[in-house]
Amino acid sequence: MLEAPQVVDVGSELGGYTLVRALGEGGFGTVFLGEDGRGRQGAVKVMHPRHATDADFRERFAREVELARQVSSFCTARVLGAAPHGSPPWVVTEYVAGQTLARAIAEEGPYEESALYRIAVSTATALAAIHAAGVVHRDFKPENIMVAPDGARVIDFGIARALEGTRASASALIGTPRYMAPEQFEGKDVTTAIDLFAWGAVIAYAATGADAFAGSSQASVMHRVLMDEPDLDGVPASLRPVLERCLAKDPAERPSSRVLLGWLLGYEDLGGGSSRLKGVGEGAGTTEVVDHGVVLSHGEGVGTGRISLPPRASAARPEGDAGGRGTGVPDGAGAGVGSTPDPDRNSGARPFLFQGREYVEPFALAEAMQVDWGGACAAVESAPQRQALRRWLPADSPVRALLARRPISPEETDRMVAHVIAHMGPELSPVYRDLDMGIDTLFDENGALADWTRQVERLWSKITAGLLEPLSLHHCTDPDGHGCVPGRPCERYIDAATSVREAHEVVEAYRAWSREASAPFTDDRLVFEVDVLDVLNEVNVEGQGGTVEELVELATLFLPRGRTAAAVSEAVRRVPDERRRLVAAVLARENLPLGRMQEAKHDLLSRSKNEIRIWGRSIPGIGGKIIELEQKFIYRRSSFLQIGLAAVCLLVLAPIAAVASEVLTASFVAVATVLILTSYVTSLRESDALPGFDRTRYSPAEGLRLLEQAEARLPEVAMPGSPYAASAAAD
Repeated sequence: MLEAPQVVDVGSELGGYTLVRALGEGGFGTVFLGEDGRGRQGAVKVMHPRHATDADFRERFAREVELARQVSSFCTARVLGAAPHGSPPWVVTEYVAGQTLARAIAEEGPYEESALYRIAVSTATALAAIHAAGVVHRDFKPENIMVAPDGARVIDFGIARALEGTRASASALIGTPRYMAPEQFEGKDVTTAIDLFAWGAVIAYAATGADAFAGSSQASVMHRVLMDEPDLDGVPASLRPVLERCLAKDPAERPSSRVLLGWLLGYEDLGGGSSRLKGVGEGAGTTEVVDHGVVLSHGEGVGTGRISLPPRASAARPEGDAGGRGTGVPDGAGAGVGSTPDPDRNSGARPFLFQGREYVEPFALAEAMQVDWGGACAAVESAPQRQALRRWLPADSPVRALLARRPISPEETDRMVAHVIAHMGPELSPVYRDLDMGIDTLFDENGALADWTRQVERLWSKITAGLLEPLSLHHCTDPDGHGCVPGRPCERYIDAATSVREAHEVVEAYRAWSREASAPFTDDRLVFEVDVLDVLNEVNVEGQGGTVEELVELATLFLPRGRTAAAVSEAVRRVPDERRRLVAAVLARENLPLGRMQEAKHDLLSRSKNEIRIWGRSIPGIGGKIIELEQKFIYRRSSFLQIGLAAVCLLVLAPIAAVASEVLTASFVAVATVLILTSYVTSLRESDALPGFDRTRYSPAEGLRLLEQAEARLPEVAMPGSPYAASAAAD
């Protein structure tokens, strides 16, 4: 009877590897990142408890691990150790630092042709190595391909074989339907041909971002795999014939992995019958290639073979040979998604599909996207559609570079859509989600944003984030009235967009500085919260005029004299003329946190230098310190009551008692002294805990030093090229 498996989790140790963190979980079990005593990392796969007590599974798992050890490791994750009969069973493979092919495509979109060819060669090489060891992967899919800096690696081969026949497979298919061959659904014996089918489906997905056998349910996917031809629209012409062979319904029609590799590397002829039959079926011929002197036996049951496997697949696609691997679309054929349509010539150009309709002319697509802004946002957020649009646009379109990256926020999505529309249809009026964004509608007669813009949800945040810049690329709608060149962007609109960008840069620079200055505090008392468009409206309405001294006075209007006020004055004086009014407006609106900064400096100075001393002082000296403390608001109300009683004792009762008895006089003086001392202790206890100051991380002296450093940097914050302004511009 098998013993109950040991429960393992982060912190446990297996085979000399300490489990650092969980990497993922699947039907096999849980995968952890492990680290041995020398700091070397490995992927530790721990069998699920439901498999751990299955003796048959353990035996199959042990056989698969032994076969996996024989696989050459240049394109796969090498097996570092295993305990198939352990409690629980586990295996450690090489940890590949990178991301899966599935994640890479989801984030960056489909591969360009040259990069796609490298992925195709490296994964075909890995399959050849796996098959040469007598192993069938059985679950070849994008999630089992790691894209690392040093090339692609295939992982988890053989695990699906170990799972077959277990309770996990009783109610579920072993594999991923979108990448499974027809014979797997039909219950036939599986061979290495199923991996070739999966390879074709994976490369089609990498080329287009869409599945070759897409369906809304598992049943529909199975039907398409069994009955329909694969959807290879968008696959480069150089690879399409190869994928068609690999995705054949009949496994006998598919190549072996070594023949596939020969096709990709150019030493096998895809067009001739002899090369197609090599390694396929009974009595296959022999292909002999050497892996740097290492001979690998093929083990596919299709004849013998020696395979040359490059250590890293980096060969670009071969160009224009007799085998059909041309540089583009053959003459007379329609262009694929990766081709560039000529906007002035519709014939032969593949339409772009948007919201169920096909478009050939960029202008017509721009009109449709402007009408259906939400659909356009969905298109640019979808990696396959975004990349298809990128390839469809003219080669010299500046939007192609913009579409190469995934938008990371709703604001960036809107900007991207606005850019696409403006570049494809500059003659269109600027519109955002059915709103007229023309310059005369957007701004009132005073140059401020019209009141209606405040009523539209999130419009101000979109404008602040740069929405006006792409909208300013549309041609001027009133060139005579605005003094613009017909058929060119509106100069007034460009100026407005530039003003928003400048205001955003200045405000965000000061906001970043204020957050840095707030480091010693647990609250946001020093953080600037000014609204970009409020400041911009104020500047636009009042104009850019005003002498330097007038703007300095504006910026320091509510600040008490001191170093902070001097730093604010210097900030206004230093910035370029075109920014001075903007900087003064921002600092004037933020006098409250700047005033708090000055108060905090005074309080921390008194704490750090221990300015309050009473020992050895005369009563008039104590009285002077009391007045100073009153000015700094340190004493509490109860402390002032004690001081008042002490004053009565000293100034009224003690002189009266002096006439009657020296002892009584001394008593009143002693009482007054105690009252003064206890009031000081009470106030010191209260003031020592400066509200909001983080005493757990900083001493008063350290907090004071940080505030003084922030104050010294204040004049440079809004200067063009400062670190704060540069980071704001990057955002």
